[in-house]
Amino acid sequence: MEHHPSLFILFFLLFPTLSTTLKWLWIHNGLNNNHHGSENVCDHSAFINKQVQFCKNNPVFMDSIRVAAGRSIQECQYQFRYNKWNCSIDLTPLGGNHNSRRNQRTLAQQHHQQHQQKKKVKFPFVAQGTREAAFIYSLSSAGVAHQLTKSCSAGLSPDCGCDKSLTPSKSSAFKWAGCSDNIDYGVSLSRSFVDAHDHRMSRKNKTVTLALVNLHNNEAGRKIMERLMRLECKCHGVSGSCEIKTCWRVMPNLRQIGEFLRSKFEFAKMVEEKKIGSRRGLAVKNSEQRGSLGTKGRVCRQVSFTDNVSTIPDSCSKLCCNRGHTTHRVRRSERCKCKFHWCCSVTCSECTKELEISTCN
Repeated sequence: MEHHPSLFILFFLLFPTLSTTLKWLWIHNGLNNNHHGSENVCDHSAFINKQVQFCKNNPVFMDSIRVAAGRSIQECQYQFRYNKWNCSIDLTPLGGNHNSRRNQRTLAQQHHQQHQQKKKVKFPFVAQGTREAAFIYSLSSAGVAHQLTKSCSAGLSPDCGCDKSLTPSKSSAFKWAGCSDNIDYGVSLSRSFVDAHDHRMSRKNKTVTLALVNLHNNEAGRKIMERLMRLECKCHGVSGSCEIKTCWRVMPNLRQIGEFLRSKFEFAKMVEEKKIGSRRGLAVKNSEQRGSLGTKGRVCRQVSFTDNVSTIPDSCSKLCCNRGHTTHRVRRSERCKCKFHWCCSVTCSECTKELEISTCN
């Protein structure tokens, strides 16, 4: 097996820097039915020039990248759902809500507005130089490679399809068949689109180290996806025998990739350009500069005095950072007293349950 790079590299900066290279994730909300034709899609103000060119050359893949952005964010939020930082992100579309009366403009006006915003928009996601940033870079680059590979396997582009490069050895106990996921093609497209911003920044002296760190984390995510590829097989023969065995390569799902990366999160390695001291810690109050939407309003768990709070990440005392919490009583309807009737149906009653819900102040 080839050598895989360590999963994360962190670079602590002397000054706070937002992850502007992750602005492309904004297309999760930005590409919608109001964009007609590839020209409008490719003019998205979250893209740099090379990403615009990629979009124009590969319009068939842009919806896959949009889906990948959304799923990567959802997976990040799932993996950190019990943490103070829960991958919270303000994904208001660039240019505002196209459906609002306030923003009913001609396409030409919207086009001009997006170009003006390109220079001044801030992306309140996460501060650079943190494990959280490293995780997002790794997961999102893998997410794009994953979704693009799925598109190839589904035959959405004439330029790619199933992996036909696999050839069995003479001693192999099976034959290659079915549709093996063409992961090399998906990884190549991910590098072209996701890495474009940091490749540009790596040519500038002031940002070269940070850009190389980001590129490393991007590649680490894609390598993990390759590492988690598995073999699926099917037997062919009389009465279930396995006279002939055919196999194909299958990608892991995004949840498996997210869980693997999350398991390595605490073992991230820090890279320092020079000694500048420690600046660890994300704000738990709303702070765009540090890339946090805070924990106010987050649902937390009340624990008893006998519980070990350190082992309960979503406890109110830990999640709310000593700001206190408010408990509300709510009523919820749910199915109950379900019975199975032969054959084949299930009937249930509807019960009202009273719950106590606690949220951080």
